[in-house]
Amino acid sequence: MEQTVGRLLVGKTPTQLWDTPLRILEPACGTGVFLVRAYQYLLDWFGGDLPPTDRVRILLDSLYGVDIDPIAVEATRWALVRMAGKTQNFSAAAAQAIYVELGQNLKSGNAVIGPDCSDPCRDCPLDWEREFPAILQAGGFDAVIGNPPFLDAELMVEHWPEQRRYCASHYRTASGNWDLFCVFIEKAIALCKPGGFTSLVVPNKLGSARYAAPARQLLALDNQLLSIRDYSMAGIFPASVYPIVYVTQKQPPQAGAMVRVEQVHPGKPPIVRELACDRHFKQPERPWPIFAGALPLTLLDQIQTRFPMLGSIAEVCGAATVGEAYQLQPLLQEAGADAAGALPVVNSGTIDRYHLLWGQKPFRYLGQRYQRPVLERHRLQVLSPRRQEQVLQPKIIVAGMSKILECGVDLAGQVLAGKSTTIVRSSLNLLHLLGLLNSRLLTLIYQSLFGGDRLQGGYLRIGPPQLRALPIWVPNLADPIDQQHHETLIRLVERMLVLQQEPDEAMQPEIDRLDQAIDHLVCSLYGLTEAETATILEP
Repeated sequence: MEQTVGRLLVGKTPTQLWDTPLRILEPACGTGVFLVRAYQYLLDWFGGDLPPTDRVRILLDSLYGVDIDPIAVEATRWALVRMAGKTQNFSAAAAQAIYVELGQNLKSGNAVIGPDCSDPCRDCPLDWEREFPAILQAGGFDAVIGNPPFLDAELMVEHWPEQRRYCASHYRTASGNWDLFCVFIEKAIALCKPGGFTSLVVPNKLGSARYAAPARQLLALDNQLLSIRDYSMAGIFPASVYPIVYVTQKQPPQAGAMVRVEQVHPGKPPIVRELACDRHFKQPERPWPIFAGALPLTLLDQIQTRFPMLGSIAEVCGAATVGEAYQLQPLLQEAGADAAGALPVVNSGTIDRYHLLWGQKPFRYLGQRYQRPVLERHRLQVLSPRRQEQVLQPKIIVAGMSKILECGVDLAGQVLAGKSTTIVRSSLNLLHLLGLLNSRLLTLIYQSLFGGDRLQGGYLRIGPPQLRALPIWVPNLADPIDQQHHETLIRLVERMLVLQQEPDEAMQPEIDRLDQAIDHLVCSLYGLTEAETATILEP
């Protein structure tokens, strides 16, 4: 409230606010949590023991809400009525009268679906111009706040396809594999008056998802992004929810403006950084640097500037589409004595750093469980020629869901990578790339860029678009020093692969030493100082 309603009250007097009340909207109000807080904030600001008539006047003048659930709207109305009468209980008749009047402020309907939808009875559209004519004719609401529903693309396609099609044709943020929060960001800004503020609780995917680029442009290029507070590590939301709260002012962005970024951690003061908006938030196709933790932002900038992206030196693609995954599933079988020449099959659960865990760890695939899954080579014909070529070529295979980058290698071109994995093919030595991708530094870079794609339990969503953006050290083989570093890295990785093939507790100390040697070498290749390396690699 301090960053939205509080900003609007700076320099104001109670007399001014009585004459020109603030208009505060919660467009997906549910049971009115944010409206109740906004109401309390206004009451505290006016101060003193306000008479009931003034408390009611503030309520009716300033607080507005919408929700698709009429029962939730009713609950919000009664919650606000109870709050208005907190210092002096209203009679049943007085409370009912206030409740009825609040019907002009709190409406039931779908905030992002207009009256031009194809099926009004099903879609519950809301005609904003009709429901709030005076406010919108005056330019809009002073503040738009709240916590819109977290509905992803898959859920909408399955349950609300018509509404998804409507949004795709009415909102610029509804592009690609968009989630509903993107549309709410756009609607909030549209409903806000010039100079006003919008602040929503949204998934931290806003900061890194490719489909959220139009929303990032709206917030930071078309308007003035003021602050972002990251609650994803706060432990106050369900385990699968990683929210951030942004504040944007509806005005052209000012040159030289700073964005306040806070990371909230349980039991600790927030980590606060001031980032230059022009430098860090003006390229919407790139992730916002709001997830950087162990990796300093200046170092991240330096690395991104100096080194080419993986996508420019390698082919990086998904190993199997959803359709291909379903094609393959009935063809998989357990390896038997007659399985010579069949292709082992791996997925994210059977990929470790430097090691494919085929046959060592149970393999789950579309509800089926295997121990040693294979595909007979001739059955590859169900795949396209391009997919067949990818399977039979040397490649790096990257797990699609893990807490760190986990990459194995198929140097012989005889492993089939299943769904939710990425394959990397390149003319650059694959062992060189494998050492870089499995290093601590590349994981930190990935977390700093794409921390917003975290899944439940802190797992990262790792896919081709993100991997293509990783900066890669490419040796100049005409330079003797580069050549030496290149050969050293390959030699270390070769030894690591040998040790990982037959894991033994007695070998673990040497594996740890190899890991440390690779990590230190990679940090050196990326130009880190000894002090920076020590900070990044500390346990």
